Amino acid sequence: MDKQNLPTYSEFYEARWFTPGKDNPSVFEIDGVRIGVEICEYLWVPNPPCEKLVTECGADVIVNISSSPRLSGKYEYLKDLVKITSGRLICSYVYVSSGPWESSTDLVFSGWSMVYENSKKLVELPPVYSLQDDERILISDIDIQELRASRRKNKLKSSLPKPIFSFESRISETLKASKYREYISHPFLVGQNYDEVFAIQSLGLQKRIVACGGAECKVVLGISGGTDSTLAILVAVDAMKSLGYPITNIIGVTLPCFGTTDRTKDNSWKLMNLLGVDGREISIKESVTAHLKELGHPLDKYDIAYENAQARMRTQVLFNLSNMEGGIVLGTGDISELALGWCTFGADHLSSYNPNASIPKTLVKELIRYKAIKDESLREVLMDILGTPISPELLPPDESGNIQQISEDNVGPYELHDYFLYHFLRTGMSAKKILYTCFWAFSGKYDLETIRKWEIKFLWRFGSQQFKRSCLPDGPKTGSISLSPRGDWRMPSDITMKEYINELESIKLG
Repeated sequence: MDKQNLPTYSEFYEARWFTPGKDNPSVFEIDGVRIGVEICEYLWVPNPPCEKLVTECGADVIVNISSSPRLSGKYEYLKDLVKITSGRLICSYVYVSSGPWESSTDLVFSGWSMVYENSKKLVELPPVYSLQDDERILISDIDIQELRASRRKNKLKSSLPKPIFSFESRISETLKASKYREYISHPFLVGQNYDEVFAIQSLGLQKRIVACGGAECKVVLGISGGTDSTLAILVAVDAMKSLGYPITNIIGVTLPCFGTTDRTKDNSWKLMNLLGVDGREISIKESVTAHLKELGHPLDKYDIAYENAQARMRTQVLFNLSNMEGGIVLGTGDISELALGWCTFGADHLSSYNPNASIPKTLVKELIRYKAIKDESLREVLMDILGTPISPELLPPDESGNIQQISEDNVGPYELHDYFLYHFLRTGMSAKKILYTCFWAFSGKYDLETIRKWEIKFLWRFGSQQFKRSCLPDGPKTGSISLSPRGDWRMPSDITMKEYINELESIKLG
């Protein structure tokens, strides 16, 4: 390739001996992956060729071959350049530099090398400090599929002309674990600033409270003793304090029925009393019993109608109470439940505003844990809530009074579903790739058959439950994913995930 940008300053004298080349972008294609090439100085100039290599030639990877001398303070700036360039162009940037065996007459070279992918560092070889350390090799896996999914999402287009050179490799297409790339088991937790997430939730609610009457507006929510309603009431308290309004403007309601256990009910009251909200208890047993009798439904038939009658009664009570008190109903459900449709249509699926709308279950738990660490007065009750099995408590407890209906027994582990959700929506992984990378991410905690079982469940539920997401209440987006039909996610309610499921079912494991 021809080099255009010739450095001629300080220790560089290239223009004395060379003539700048033509504007001839170098792009190679190997197995459909487009690799653009830059030379040294290109990274440092205001209008680097990598912009054309990506936008006009469709390069997925930029490789910079460099001889950059080592100077004090330069390495951190270099890393920032590589990181920002890879993020701005949604590409992988591979930077390799000459090592310490070059002449040291006036300069020292030390083998700076690194690979970044869309602003994320994959691997790095820091400067050499000894000649004994010079024989090093930089190996990394780059996820081209994820890069292209991000480009589609961000409308980064290229004309994709034919590359100058094209090759085919003999690399096997068999999907195998890579020792060069790490897959994170809980991707929603990576890089999270818990204070910032909580602040976004609180600020969104503050705006809604002001719009609905300000200091006269009451916030009504059901408190179940579970993690979701716990996070919601913590956000509500912060919002009221930030606005300078009375905490008693928050009306927390426990709504015991057939499946309510002493543990969750006690924790509900402990939490409300410690926070200083207006705590109330409204039993719905009699009203649900009367309703089931009106329907001609047996009280000992524990089917979906039996469960949903309770969920809808709770929501009806909360909305009627908010009308009576002059307030709004705060939603508590999280994005993991919305993805699975693990909510009752026309019941806990509805609210006036939901601060948890884009918070995944794994993050809900960590936000509560973070609050427990920061606030000693709440620590005991918050930790007990975290230790309580996740349950809608719509079925009677066992003979010992313990929760009988465990959500994860029905839908599967939420940590798996959050992994599926993140990579299905955020990185655009195929169903097959999600299966294997999930297995690697959890380091054998789950076998492949178990992961496949729950991924099929996830895909089936995600596809069949879109009708609930098509009419979601308002709620703030706090991270990289939202299922709001007014925001990130627009999907017909009558499609199927059959092709994805068939792909998984066809894999021969073992």
